Amino acid sequence: MLLLFQAILSVLFILGLPTINLLTDKLPDGYLRYVGIMGGANVNANFNALIMTVLLLSPNNYTLFKKFLIITLAVISAAPSFTKLAFLVALVITMYVIYDFVKTRKTKVIWLFIPLMVISSFFLIKNNSETLSSIGTVGRIITTVENGGDKNRADKYVFGLSIVLNDLTSFMIGPEGEKQIGRDVEFSDNSFIQMPISLGVPISFLFLLLIRKFSRFSKQHITTELLVYMLILLITLFFNNAILWIPWLFLVSIGYWSIVKKKSVKHNSN
Repeated sequence: MLLLFQAILSVLFILGLPTINLLTDKLPDGYLRYVGIMGGANVNANFNALIMTVLLLSPNNYTLFKKFLIITLAVISAAPSFTKLAFLVALVITMYVIYDFVKTRKTKVIWLFIPLMVISSFFLIKNNSETLSSIGTVGRIITTVENGGDKNRADKYVFGLSIVLNDLTSFMIGPEGEKQIGRDVEFSDNSFIQMPISLGVPISFLFLLLIRKFSRFSKQHITTELLVYMLILLITLFFNNAILWIPWLFLVSIGYWSIVKKKSVKHNSN
């Protein structure tokens, strides 16, 4: 229901109608980014993507139609935020749904579905190559990898590491707030660097060890669902300050234990 509600709000925003939150972030090219009920474009879009992920990777009896309906709602809810990572997550989950559907079918017709889809995609891209070039699709993908929106990601990461390693105090308890903004760059967009900046390296390291200790039992029987889930979490944490997103972290915990439960059910049945 929450994902449906988020999708409705996004549609209202796209249509220019009143919605629950009209706050926006202005992009250099003049677009407006919808921030939604979470108060931030990235937070809102990735939260919706995580709802979709948890719903489809946790134990469920959804039909194929309902699974794609959930994916569609997630894409719609993330669309006006212009958050590329949410679309990448949707693509990963779509591939998982197709894989899960195909592996449970034994007929040759079903196994021909994937090659047919690949061939169709090839001709679709080939026939629309000029259009894709004119709107800068490839360039946008490259920019997404290289840039963090307003600054180069590599510069942000190097700056973040430099202030952590600047002196012993910064290393032990994190640098002062004013040191986190440089002359030409400000650190952001990486949770694994954000932790030592906020807490220092020793506490961050102990926190990671604690997480490893609590999740050690789950390593005995790794499932595809758990691997996909952890991959999505790691990518989101690496490209965002997601460790500061409280609602997202809360849902991460619920989703993890739900998927581990699914894993345990599969193992016990075997």
